[in-house]
Amino acid sequence: MKTKTFTAVLATLILTLALAAPAAFAQSSQDGYIQEGPSVVDQTSGDPGDSGDPGDPTATASDELPFTGLDLGLVAVAGASLMVLGVGMRRLTRAPDSI
Repeated sequence: MKTKTFTAVLATLILTLALAAPAAFAQSSQDGYIQEGPSVVDQTSGDPGDSGDPGDPTATASDELPFTGLDLGLVAVAGASLMVLGVGMRRLTRAPDSI
């Protein structure tokens, strides 16, 4: 019995390390912020108090905030999936004579 447990733990460890290695050498977080192009100073107009021409027909007001975070629906689905898997594993590994 101990041999099977040791083999299962060893296989899980090897699989975890094999899956984590590509993620460790993927794009670094610093590379995501490097942008080629003009700086913010080049994009601004000369007057610091000027926030734009109020009569500009191309300037539109948006009632919607930009998406800056994680989709909560995906997090909820992942959490529910993990809960279902946990309950299933607990039921499968329970001793047959226990309630």
